[in-house]
Amino acid sequence: MARWTILHTRELTQSIEKAVLKPGFSFIEVLGPCPINYGRRNREKAMDTLRMYQERTIIANHPDITHLDIDFNKRVILGEFVDKERPTCIENYDRTCRLM
Repeated sequence: MARWTILHTRELTQSIEKAVLKPGFSFIEVLGPCPINYGRRNREKAMDTLRMYQERTIIANHPDITHLDIDFNKRVILGEFVDKERPTCIENYDRTCRLM
């Protein structure tokens, strides 16, 4: 499980590659500003929103997952949060069939 913004392209690309190569389920959250809905309604320019994403995000790999809320008034934590090796659904199924 990981979270990145569209500004962190290198880290995002590496997380996607890692997720695709890892067996089982992977989840990557990508934060990106919406200039139409968010920008127009809040009267912000796209560059100002991108600057906010740059200034108010920090990278912290494997932080306490109870502190991962998204609040741009504080700081938004980015990074790789969970990386566990677990059996896939097919492996669990095969193991169950062998036990029968």
